[in-house]
Amino acid sequence: VFILERRDIEGRHPQQIAQALTEAFDKFCATDGSANAANN
Repeated sequence: VFILERRDIEGRHPQQIAQALTEAFDKFCATDGSANAANN
């Protein structure tokens, strides 16, 4: 679970927030397709 808290969002540019979310996605989300297979 990844949480981007309000204090981490306020005062930041949208590109910085997007970068933080992208990094979290890359770190915590499966890339081998196993997550999609579990949902089928």
